[in-house]
Amino acid sequence: MDKLREEELDRVILNPKFNSDELRARMEKPVNVEYLSEASSGERSRMIHITEMGVLATKEYILNPRDPISVGTGNDNTIVLSDLSVGDLKCEIMVHNGILAAKSNDHEKKVVLKRNKKSTYLMNELIEIRSLDEILLGKTTIRIRIL
Repeated sequence: MDKLREEELDRVILNPKFNSDELRARMEKPVNVEYLSEASSGERSRMIHITEMGVLATKEYILNPRDPISVGTGNDNTIVLSDLSVGDLKCEIMVHNGILAAKSNDHEKKVVLKRNKKSTYLMNELIEIRSLDEILLGKTTIRIRIL
């Protein structure tokens, strides 16, 4: 099946209606592609799209949550916020037992998780994050979309 797919891709890319044999001879064939089997596709980690909406700017990130994603104003964070009212390490987003989750690292200033017009405070405990959830950090809102 993969061999037929590869041959079809070669045929489409080389375009049989192309007239110049000289140019066609110089064209490189596409590189070999390995297709994921059904069994291995479930093992791939999911990517997440994070939109940071601050007072001054909107930034977008596409990240792999296999490593914890730290959010705060410190330069060692994955997402560095420009809102100075937010602490150095405000919250973390990570995968725990196959579930995307978040927790707050700041005990003084509250971090709010907003889902479907309902809000809850993030504490030191992990809370599951779903697609289109928002995390409110001071004047900054972070919208998460699971890809």
